[in-house]
Parts: sequence; structure tokens; C-alpha cells
Amino acid sequence: MVLHHVREIVAGVLRTSAAKLENERPLKEMGLDSLMAFELLLRVEQGFGISLPPTKLSAGGNIKKLAEVVQGMVTGGAGAGGAGSAAAGSAGATQASQSADGPAPDCLVPLRSEGSQPPLFIIHGAGGLLDNVEPLMAALPKTLPVYGLQSRAHADERGEHATLEAAARDYARLIHAQQPEGALRIAGFSAGGFFALAAAHELEKLGRKVALVGLLDTAVELLDPSTSRLDFEQRHLVEMHRYLAHDLGVIPALPDAQVHELSARLSAAVASVPQAQRAMAKRKWLAENAGMPMVEEGTYLDRFLRLFELHWQFMAEIRPVSLSAPVHVWLAVPPGEKRVMPDQVKQLSRSAVQTTILTGHHYEIMNPPAVGTLARQIATALRRAGEK
Repeated sequence: MVLHHVREIVAGVLRTSAAKLENERPLKEMGLDSLMAFELLLRVEQGFGISLPPTKLSAGGNIKKLAEVVQGMVTGGAGAGGAGSAAAGSAGATQASQSADGPAPDCLVPLRSEGSQPPLFIIHGAGGLLDNVEPLMAALPKTLPVYGLQSRAHADERGEHATLEAAARDYARLIHAQQPEGALRIAGFSAGGFFALAAAHELEKLGRKVALVGLLDTAVELLDPSTSRLDFEQRHLVEMHRYLAHDLGVIPALPDAQVHELSARLSAAVASVPQAQRAMAKRKWLAENAGMPMVEEGTYLDRFLRLFELHWQFMAEIRPVSLSAPVHVWLAVPPGEKRVMPDQVKQLSRSAVQTTILTGHHYEIMNPPAVGTLARQIATALRRAGEK
């Protein structure tokens, strides 16, 4: 019974009894957030041996609709392991798209559409999801509408854009259409900060005023061409392990010292591998050297990891822009560590660049309790931007 199995999976993700769930009540109303949605997709794929497109778990989705989708895929033979369509879907969802650019409406996600203030638009980090944004949205003032922008790879069969700039053009169009008048406020977490800068650049070219661009622990060190990409990738791998192991729980958690050692060895091992093959090379290396289970091709986690790698490539090749809008950079600095701001950060804005240091790790500042501090500082920055 597919419906019964899906119901049990949803109950496990929501940490509740299946008897308490309503089959036709939206999953979001029952407490499913973006992080839980990620877990739900993984469990459904593992439980039924299928490759489930992320767009099938829409904001209005419920247990009955999800079971109908699963039933159709199971009877249609669209399994994750054997169907050519699933493999093709994986490639299309993560590789840089060669098809015509153009915004996918589903990329714009209303996280909170009501409020008396002008909205804040927050762009996804590496991997293209908005799971890190919802805790921040919840901590921001209730009067502030918040819209998230997720990767086209999670919302459209054309897959990801060929370049960061192409994606930013589409994000700019969506933002412009959603808020056709008034000064715009845009932020981005991690890689999303670079998307936010590029989108703001496109909006200014359209004649729009951008009141503030917020970079939420974006790797601004990469703006300096002399920054070692190898050293930075080691740090990136450590943070990625923390996210996948501790936040999502989809890989085994390892001691910090072992993670740092493995990340250094892994970075060196894949340095000569062509960029398009690095995602698979990393996973094979981790399976052979760190006991990490291999991720099946075509699964949701496979698509996420491939997209994560592509966005890392976008960051490594970032081309700085200079905006009229003021830029506020929030940097996460773990206890006992230091980060050096390159001179290129000062050139991001022709009006003002402000930097704020937050104590904590990369993903830590986007979750309680640290996210409360970040939310208060963002609210203050938005208020001051509105007074100018």
C-alpha cells in the first residue's frame, strides 16, 4: 500500500504518529519545513527506489498527492537505479543548461508574502535550496515579507543556467516582476551572495534602485585572484561535511580532526580532475577512504551534490561587480579563527560597504540561536537603508 508507506515516512520525518496525520492537509501546515522536505524526498526515494523530482513536493502538496506521484512512478518503472529517464533527469537538473535562458516562475518562493514593509529577497546558497533560509525568515520581523529564490534546477526541467550571470538575470526579472516599484532589498547566503550581487547589477542596469545588498557569509576571499582555490576548497569541504552530517544527517559524522585531514587529502586528490567530473570523483574518494556510502545516481541527494559542485565552480570563477547600492557583508568566524577581508570587497559598492563579524561556523549562523542575532542585524540594516 503506497499511501500507507508514504504516510509512515511523513510521520517519521515530522517526528509524530501516523495516526495524527491528515492525508489531504498540506504538509507545510503540518510542520514540514524546507530541511524536512529534503529529508522526506530522500526517504521516499530510498523507500521506493525511485528518483523523485523536487518539484513534485510543492508548497500545497499533501500525503495523498505525494502517494499518487509515487504510485505513478513505481508503476511506470521510473526507478532511480535503472530508468534512462531518471538518469537523464539527473543530468538535466544539475549540469549547466544549454537550452534558452528564461526565468522559471517556481524559482520565486513566497516564504512570507504578507507584511507592511517592502519585501526582502533572499537567494539560495550552493546546492540551490532554501532550507537554510527558513530559520532566518522566522527570526526576522513579522512585518517583513520574505521571498526566496531557489535554483532553476529544482524548479524546471531545463536545469541550472550555464553561468552565474545568466541565473542572476533571471532572478532580477523575477524580483522586478514581483516588486515593480520602490527600492529593492536583496540578500544571499553563501554562494547566494554572489548571485545577489549579480542580480542587483542587472536590476541597476534596468534603472531600478537597490537599497541594500546583503552577503551572508559569502566567500568574499574569492574576489582576490591570489586566493588559493585549493586552500579554500578544503574549508568548503569541512563546512559541507558539517552540513550534510550534522544538519541533514545524510552522511556519517566524523571527528573534526579526521574531517580536516580528509578534506586536505581529498582536495589534493581531485585537483587535476576535470571540473565536470569532480562531484563523482569526490564521492568515490570518500566511499573508498572515509567509509561514506555511495550516493545512487539520479537520487535527490545526487542532484543536490552535483549542483553544489557546479555552484562551487561559479564561485571559484566569480567576476566582481561594482554597484551603486550599499553592500553589507556578514562574516561567520569560528572561535579562535581569523578571516582576512580582501581589498576587492571595498570595490563592491560605489557608496558604502559595511562588514559585521558573527561568531560561529558557516551554517551555524543560519540556525538558532545564532540566527536571532543575524536577523536583528539585518532588520537594523534594512531600517537604516530605508531612511536614506
